[in-house]
Amino acid sequence: MGPFLPSLIGAIITAIVNRSRRCPSCGRKQTIPYSRRNERVRCARCGASIPPPR
Repeated sequence: MGPFLPSLIGAIITAIVNRSRRCPSCGRKQTIPYSRRNERVRCARCGASIPPPR
């Protein structure tokens, strides 16, 4: 097993556990932790509220 495989597995797990949303105001893509998946979060760039997915 090369050094590439563990980092690939980690990236896949992160992609499954964390979800991304796009800010409706500035369009920046935000990665949202799984624990906050049903909450409104603030955009890191402009501070707008990003609603949870429907």
